[in-house]
Amino acid sequence: MNAKGLHRLRPLCGVLCLVASLSWAQAETKAPEAQRPSLWVQPVMPYFLNTLFIPRGEYLVTLPMGLSLPQRGKWKQWELMFEVTPIYRSDRATYPRTPVNKVFALALAGGAAWFSHEGATHQGFFLHPKLVGAISHDLRGSPLPSRSLSLVASQLSLGLDIGRRYAFRGGHLDLLVGGSVGWGWNVPAESPSLFYSVIGGRSPRRTSKLVWDPNFHLLRIGLTF
Repeated sequence: MNAKGLHRLRPLCGVLCLVASLSWAQAETKAPEAQRPSLWVQPVMPYFLNTLFIPRGEYLVTLPMGLSLPQRGKWKQWELMFEVTPIYRSDRATYPRTPVNKVFALALAGGAAWFSHEGATHQGFFLHPKLVGAISHDLRGSPLPSRSLSLVASQLSLGLDIGRRYAFRGGHLDLLVGGSVGWGWNVPAESPSLFYSVIGGRSPRRTSKLVWDPNFHLLRIGLTF
């Protein structure tokens, strides 16, 4: 090939080099990182519930958030997970002379997730057994602000989530479903659990009983650090 032919090929070579560079950069951006701790949130359920509450003049302030700590060595397929969920709900006053229409609750959870993938990063199918504790202070229907213990409910449950993780550079997305079963103290008699009573209406009758909850968070968004 003469010099004139090589000169004509220069633009093509430049384009090919540019395309190759962009492809490499895109692959690096999408490539999952080695196991690193992550902070995550589960925003689907709070958003969905508020689409129901806000048109009725009510609202729910909550955001499940947590910390994941990948393990090393022979435990490399495991990841410790800790979750905290503060909950505040404000309803319209039930009665004209009832100024108190609020619910305060806090849920804590801890467990360890097992990942089927044995590579450098946690991804793919996982199982996540956990212990969940929650407490609530339901003031709805109380004529005056009260600190009576009769308004406080609590529960302790064992849960299991099943899901799939999609890892990417800088974070991960988890798709999951699950549920939990346990025991509740002073929970509303007509409600399956403390969480249902916070989301649903107030029940004046309280009891201690078996409780259960499905996990409808569905999506977990995590960022590594």
